[in-house]
Amino acid sequence: MLLLALLCGGCPSVRLGPPEPEAVEVAYAHPPTGAAFPRTLAGCPLVRLWDEKAPEDVSANYESLDLERLAFASIYLYARPPRGLEPLQHQHSVIEDVRRAHPDAEVGDTREVTVEPSRGGRFQGMRTEFTYSMLLGGSTRRVRSFAYLFAWEAWYLKFRVTYALDQEERVRERSERFVIDFPWPTELSS
Repeated sequence: MLLLALLCGGCPSVRLGPPEPEAVEVAYAHPPTGAAFPRTLAGCPLVRLWDEKAPEDVSANYESLDLERLAFASIYLYARPPRGLEPLQHQHSVIEDVRRAHPDAEVGDTREVTVEPSRGGRFQGMRTEFTYSMLLGGSTRRVRSFAYLFAWEAWYLKFRVTYALDQEERVRERSERFVIDFPWPTELSS
């Protein structure tokens, strides 16, 4: 069962805990880190995978094909600049990217998040919540979207998880599973 608990102290935090592990059929393995992008994630198929600056930068899109449970995720793995922004500063640039793409975006909380994937490890990062309108399932709908950012060594791992707001009760757990079911490389755990 998915565990969400707000932790006390400092910046509000969220903890995403492990589901039952599943076998993973890998569509692509990121050469520098070993991160695996599976053919399906949280029950959703991989619909697009591309190397932007191979072999370092890779992006993947997963989408629900169920019109009653519309959800999708974009996952980006890319190199951190040698003298780049710290994670919180970089999260602010992610927020600006969302605002540029969706001018009606309402920005919610930015929180620290801890992910404990089913395959082990522990990853700490940032999560920002958004609400905006977009074309989804053939019509313009209000959506809830989360931008997660994790940093380790020379890498950033970013998730953009989005679902139809009117289906939130049915898809919230699936949307969180995009992050915790991702086959994180455990040797990079914090």
